Amino acid sequence: MKPGTKVDNILNSGDSIYKAQDDNLTMKHPIYITLLLFGSLIAGDALAEESIEVIQLHNRSSDDIIPVLQPMVKTGGSITGTGYKLIIKSTPDNIAELRQLVADLDGALKQLLITVATSAQVDNMLNSARAEVIAESGNGTAAIGTAGQGASSGANVHIDSDKINLDANILHTQQHHDSPVTQQMRVVEGTWGSIQMGQAIPIRSRQRNPDGTVSVTITYRNVTSGFQVLPRVNQDQVTMQIRPNRENISAQGGGVIDVQSMETTIRGKIGEWISLGGSTSTTASDSSGIGYSTQQRNTQQDQLWVKVEVLGQ
Repeated sequence: MKPGTKVDNILNSGDSIYKAQDDNLTMKHPIYITLLLFGSLIAGDALAEESIEVIQLHNRSSDDIIPVLQPMVKTGGSITGTGYKLIIKSTPDNIAELRQLVADLDGALKQLLITVATSAQVDNMLNSARAEVIAESGNGTAAIGTAGQGASSGANVHIDSDKINLDANILHTQQHHDSPVTQQMRVVEGTWGSIQMGQAIPIRSRQRNPDGTVSVTITYRNVTSGFQVLPRVNQDQVTMQIRPNRENISAQGGGVIDVQSMETTIRGKIGEWISLGGSTSTTASDSSGIGYSTQQRNTQQDQLWVKVEVLGQ
């Protein structure tokens, strides 16, 4: 058969079709390979073995360690604990990383010396002026005011004439009292320490007995002020969780105790005084009348400071 006939054209056309299909397969090979490798990696991760390991802690409890390690646990893993034991479920590599972190965190706890200083400054001021005038006439004697002749304090003025006697007393006093108090306690880092100051007051209660008599019982109630502190040390810095409390005898009487409390966290440098704040209270009273005037002011300022030192350094 001669070239170029209908049969030759059909055969050549078939060869072209086969060649085009081969080229198309060749172009798609890289995509197939990529998908195969990606699937292998996913399968490898899914088949990675997870282990469960228990780590014994020596100095810090699991409650202190878990919040630090939790963000480091890989997806799908978990960390729990009780007392001084950690239970970790994760891949072997992740567990090794967590174990190294535990070794760094579970170091020996520091012995701390906490010094608390309170300062109570009291200022008292009193101004008093009194005058008395006695006038005599043929009809009798008239007196105005009460100066308190012969008063033991203040400036006294006495004027005596045939008809009029004048007595005056002027008093001004100002007092300042500073009562600093320092207390110390030793605590282990990461544990609570407490300092309380106060007094025991008697509280009377009555009870009627079946025979009609009344029994009186006296018990003592501690009225204290102070605070609890939980210190944690990081290099030369100390962070303290503080719970101050204050109790006072209520003006209502009847053994009622007013209680105030709060919680705060402060940070400072080891060995330096840190102010915890203070309070100021002022009372004033004024009185006046015919021949006298009195002014009295009382101011009390309380300040609280704390210092933390590491023992053995």
